[in-house]
Amino acid sequence: GDHFLGLVVSEHVTEIKKDSDKAVKELFVKEGDNVKEGQELFSYDTEELQLNLDKKNLELEQLKASIETYKSQIKQLEQERAGVSGTERMRYTLEIQSTQVSLKEAELNLKAKEQEVAKSEDVMQNATVTSPVTGRVTSISENGTDNYGNPLPYITIQQAGSYRVKGILGELQMGAIMEGTRLKITSRTDESQFWTGTVTFIDYENPSQGGDMGFGMDMGYVGGAMADDMTTASRYPFYITLDNTTGLLLGQHVYIQISAAAIGDELLRLPEDYIMDVMMDE
Repeated sequence: GDHFLGLVVSEHVTEIKKDSDKAVKELFVKEGDNVKEGQELFSYDTEELQLNLDKKNLELEQLKASIETYKSQIKQLEQERAGVSGTERMRYTLEIQSTQVSLKEAELNLKAKEQEVAKSEDVMQNATVTSPVTGRVTSISENGTDNYGNPLPYITIQQAGSYRVKGILGELQMGAIMEGTRLKITSRTDESQFWTGTVTFIDYENPSQGGDMGFGMDMGYVGGAMADDMTTASRYPFYITLDNTTGLLLGQHVYIQISAAAIGDELLRLPEDYIMDVMMDE
């Protein structure tokens, strides 16, 4: 039957986004690395962050000083207004009102600046980003975008657990595998080690033309055709839900095939006495 190259993936993917306003100083992981929850992934440039924080703190102090000045001015104007009347008193009232508006504006700006400072301080304390999950780093994208032009997540991690197998279906093999097809999955390094599962999804909506679909350069013999012959044809990812995942590792390469071993109880089983009767009749 047709053979397909498969990859053990996770149903759960975690995306780590990078703050576009900050520069990354150091990246601690690479594609294919296994990471643990809490492990450091990358750090931001704290020198630039510190300069930014210092600038905001200076602006904060200037706003506080402005507020005190406005309060003093209002107090002084009120004292002076008490000693005048008529048109002169009206002039003082208008000036007091104008200064009160400036004070209110400065107080609002102060609250906003205090929030900015608190955020910057928080970023400084969290300048090193850690992994929220245990899993495998499947991609790192410095400046990549998706098909719609949206920025890709900086780091994508497939979480450990809930494993399934991803295969690639070429145009020539369409129909050979359908949702519900039972398959046998064999270790590439030990053919005596195998698992069974069922195709639960074929992604016809997102075909890929060429590329290695995340399988690495060693595509091997895929679906009865060399990978080189498929570089211009569309290929479709399909996913297999496994009966059990004991012994499988995230990112492990496997072989996939339609096999009687995977069909198991679905094979037609004839009673032994029926076979005896047929033989005797002959």
